[in-house]
Amino acid sequence: MATKSPYDEKKAQAENLTELLFTYEKDGNYGKRVGYDYVPDGEMLYYDVWKMFRERIEEARKDVLEGKRSPVWYHMEKNLIDLANFAKLVELPSWRVKRHLNPKVFSKLKPSTIQKYAEALDISMDEFINIK
Repeated sequence: MATKSPYDEKKAQAENLTELLFTYEKDGNYGKRVGYDYVPDGEMLYYDVWKMFRERIEEARKDVLEGKRSPVWYHMEKNLIDLANFAKLVELPSWRVKRHLNPKVFSKLKPSTIQKYAEALDISMDEFINIK
């Protein structure tokens, strides 16, 4: 059971200090309610943040399919990994990973380099290259 915050609910109501909370309903859908406390009973969901991530992933997927970016970009977005950390994960210098974001450069990569990317993400080389 979550503990209530020390925030004064009556004062918040008087000053109209509310926040929109998202709840998970019994029927499996999301609901909305207005709350006056900063710590709801475990019902607050960070829906907008995940919605933003899903939009970024979808945009990256479209960029790859249109030939604007390489599959490296899509997998970075999908796994929420920035350039520096992805470079560490695949054990390549970040400047090289940055170059591999370009589809023309990516198309000339050796299979062993692409395999490194796939192994780092624990997927097959085919899954890494062929974005659906």
